[in-house]
Amino acid sequence: TAVGLCVPPARVPAAFGGVLVAGGAAVTARHAAATRGAAGAVSGGGGDAAAEALPPPPPAAVEWMSNVPPAAGGALLVATAGATVAAVVALHGATPPGLWVAIPATFWLMGVSVFGGGVVLLPMILRTVVEAGWLSAPVFLTGFALGQTLPGPLFNLSAFVGAAVLGGLPGAAAASAALFAPGMGLLLGVLPFWEALRGAPALRRLLGGVNAAAAGLIVGGVYLL
Repeated sequence: TAVGLCVPPARVPAAFGGVLVAGGAAVTARHAAATRGAAGAVSGGGGDAAAEALPPPPPAAVEWMSNVPPAAGGALLVATAGATVAAVVALHGATPPGLWVAIPATFWLMGVSVFGGGVVLLPMILRTVVEAGWLSAPVFLTGFALGQTLPGPLFNLSAFVGAAVLGGLPGAAAASAALFAPGMGLLLGVLPFWEALRGAPALRRLLGGVNAAAAGLIVGGVYLL
C-alpha cells in the first residue's frame, strides 16, 4: 500500500509489478526457511512443515485439452515479453516519447503487471494519468463514473483516457488494445502448459503471496479515490 501511494507516477507500472513479485518471493522464501527448519529439527521438536503444507489442487471441473499448440503458446509468451521490453525502453529512453507512444506503452505495462482484477488497476491509472498531467482529476473522475455503467468498468477506463488525451476513436482503440493485449497474450501463451502448472506447489505458494500484495494495492486505490 505504501509503495502504491508513494512511488513517482512514471514508475507506477514497474513498481506495482515489483510489489507483486516481492509478495510472491516473500512467501516462497518463508516456506523455504520453514522447510529447512523442519528438516533440521530434532525428533519431537516440531517444525513448521505441517503449517506450510498445501491442500491438493482441486480437480478440473471439466476434462479439457488446450487447442493452442505449445509452440504457439511459447511464441506468444516471447512476443509479450519482447513488447514489454520495448514499452519500458520507449518510456525510459533518453528522449521523452510523444503521447501516442507514452500512453499505449504505459497501458501495456499496466496490462502486464495488473493482478487481482480491475480494482488493482485503479491506483495505477489514477496516479499515472492525473499526476502526469494527462487529465485533470475532475475529468478523470467523470470517466471513472461513466465507466461504472459498463461491464468491466476499470479496464474500460483506458478507452476514456485514450479518447480524452489522444482524441476520439483512434485514441480509445490504441489505449484499450494496449491494456487488453498483454493479458490475452499471457492467457493464450500459458494455456498449453496450464495443466502441468496448476498443481505445482511452488507456483501455488507464489500466487498466494502475489494475492496478498494485490490486496495491499487495492487498499491504496481505495485511499486515493
